[in-house]
Amino acid sequence: MSDFDTGDEVRDKPTGIKYTVACVHETHGYGVVYTAGVPSRTLRMSDCELVTKASPAERLESLKAMAAVKSEQHRPQCARDRLKAMEPVSYDSGCC
Repeated sequence: MSDFDTGDEVRDKPTGIKYTVACVHETHGYGVVYTAGVPSRTLRMSDCELVTKASPAERLESLKAMAAVKSEQHRPQCARDRLKAMEPVSYDSGCC
């Protein structure tokens, strides 16, 4: 997959513009970086280089902020899915 993750700062090599990563997906046989902020951009992963890696705390903060947006668009939904996947699994079946 990718070394990029939510909250990381990447540079779009063709333009030189820096963006904060909202989420990353493999789609149509190549990696896609969805940027945070407005307006959002969709970049080919192969066109990006890492500038700054987000800390786990920064990543969590970014995910929570995106998840709080009341929208079913891709970025907020991606953040909600990621946060849900990070929740601890409960093995308490309620019996015994």
